[in-house]
Amino acid sequence: MGKRQEASWSPHAIGDLARLQDQIAVHDVAAAKYMTQVMDAVDRTEDHPEIGTRLESVPLEGEYRSIVVRNHRVVYRVREGAIRVYRVWDCRQDPAGLWPSIREAD
Repeated sequence: MGKRQEASWSPHAIGDLARLQDQIAVHDVAAAKYMTQVMDAVDRTEDHPEIGTRLESVPLEGEYRSIVVRNHRVVYRVREGAIRVYRVWDCRQDPAGLWPSIREAD
C-alpha cells in the first residue's frame, strides 16, 4: 500500500455537506449514518485514491473521479499527492451545474 494521501475539501463541498445534513437532520439516526457513509467514502480515497470511478466527458482538464453514496456523488481529483473533494453532488440535480462550480474551486 502506498502513502496515505490527505483529502481537502473545497468550499462548495463543505456547503454540500452542510445542506445534506440539514436535509436529513429530521431523521437523526439515518442522518448520522448517511453522513458517516459519505465521510467513510472520502476516507477510503485517502488510502486508495483511484478507488472512485473515472468520470468521462468532463469539460475540465485533468482526471476527475467519483464515488456514489446513495443519492450523492462525491467528486474528487488526485493531484500532486493530494486528494481534493470538489462536490458532494445530489445526483437528482441537473449535472450541468456541477462543472462550473468545480472550475471555480480549482
